[in-house]
This record gives sequence, C-alpha cells and structure tokens, in this order.
Amino acid sequence: MTYPPPGGYDPNQPGGQPPQQPSDPYSQGYGQGYNSAPPPGPQNYELNQPQQYPSQPPPTNPGMTPPLGVQPGYPPGAPSPLPPQVMPQTGGGNKLPLVLGIVVALVVVLGVVAILVVPGMLDDDDSNEAGDGGTSEAAEDETTEEEPEPTEEPTEEEPTEDSGSGNYEGWGSPINSDNYDVSTPEGVAIEWKVLADDGDTDAMSQLMCENPTENLEWELEWAEDYAPDYNFLIWGMSRENNGQTEVWANWTWDDEEPNEASENADVDSVFVVVEEGGTWKICDYYYL
Repeated sequence: MTYPPPGGYDPNQPGGQPPQQPSDPYSQGYGQGYNSAPPPGPQNYELNQPQQYPSQPPPTNPGMTPPLGVQPGYPPGAPSPLPPQVMPQTGGGNKLPLVLGIVVALVVVLGVVAILVVPGMLDDDDSNEAGDGGTSEAAEDETTEEEPEPTEEPTEEEPTEDSGSGNYEGWGSPINSDNYDVSTPEGVAIEWKVLADDGDTDAMSQLMCENPTENLEWELEWAEDYAPDYNFLIWGMSRENNGQTEVWANWTWDDEEPNEASENADVDSVFVVVEEGGTWKICDYYYL
C-alpha cells in the first residue's frame, strides 16, 4: 500500500496536481529546515521574535479571578485621571432626614410638656408657699404689732434767726402792694419792688439810706437797665435778725400770701432797712 506524500498530493490519482506554494511565506515559516534563509524583503524581527511572558505568580487569594482585560501576572496599569466611582450605599439611603425628624419631634414634645406641666407645678408651689406663708405672715404681723420697732422721732430743728429760704417762722404778718404804708419796714421794701418794675430809679434812690452797700447800688443799676415791668402783686413781711430789721418783699406763685405749707413763695432774699430821720430807708440787699 502506497501512502500519499506529505501535503496531500498523490501522483497516482488522476488529475492530481502538486500543491500550490502559499503567497505568504510567513504563514508556513521560512522553509523546511531550521537553517533555511528568510524570504527576500524587509523583515520585522520584533514581530518574529518569540514573545516572552512573565510567569504568573500564584494567586494570593485562592478562588479570586483577575479582573477582565488584565492578563495574569501583569502589574496594574497607570491610575485613571477620572475620580473613583462612588460605591453604592448599602445602608438603605440617607438617614439624616430621619434623624432630624426625630430631633424635631422630641423638641416639640418637650415644649408641650413644659407649657402644660410646668405652670401647674409652679401654681402648686405658690399655693403651698402661700398656705405656709399665711400663717407665718400672720405670726409676723402679730409680732410686729406686739413689739413695734423703736423708731427715732424726727426732731424739729429750732429755727435760727438767719435761717434760709422756706422757713417763715419768726416773720411778721404779710401785707401786699394793694394796701401798704411806706413808713413801715414792709412798706418801704414793697415800694422798692414796685418802682423797680416800673424802672423809676429816681424814686428808688430816694428810698436808699446814706451809706448803701454795693449790692443795693447794683440792684438800682439793674432796674435802670432791665426794668421787668411785671406789675405783679407784691407781698412783704419783716423780722428781727441779729439786731437788724430784715424785710422780704416779692411776688408769690399764686398771688396768695406767703404760706410755708403750700410753698408758694421763695423766701431766699431780704432787704436790710434802717430808720433815719423818722423814716425807714433801705441800706442792703442780699440772698439767704
């Protein structure tokens, strides 16, 4: 029995033809032997070189398969410029709204409890304190009534002859400008005030003593320059002080006679009058 030659060509078969040489010599190799020369033309030795693959290290975690697209044994590629993927949440979604809802509910419940319960507790405490305090207050009142605390009685100050404004004790009966006598201490002082309101300084100078003080002269000059022209009702009253006669003459707030209780007059200045040639003259004016 005759076997066909390699390549499937049998010369004994009718119509048999030798096999055609392939057009791509690289598909069958360079030749039949190891020492055959490469076919003519440019050669790419890199492509023809046998590829060397690193040995695959044993898996560190048995049962784990390498990711797709990565050959076993190769190091991972360069890091991706894209941000890492966010892992899906496995806890059932965001729990922050739930926590906030619980907190708000607790606050509302505590507020309602405070509004409803606390006032009642305070009322109970107040009633208890009032019940306990009623007896104690009554006892304190009884104690106070039985043993009053000693209080210092205000001592009335003895009026001095040169006491200040508002003290009418020691003054004589007041008269007013509707009915006065110039020949009296009160009358000469009232006359001075009436003439001062009118600005009649010539008549005022006739009421001055022989040796008036600078204060009185200044009052005369003031009336000459600034006559007030009030035309109020003038009241006057006199007293003896330190051996001299003093007269208060001025208007009151309500045109009524000076009354210390109602404080309707400012007794803060006085005239000093002296008797010369049987008539009263004004020598000084000063504030208390």
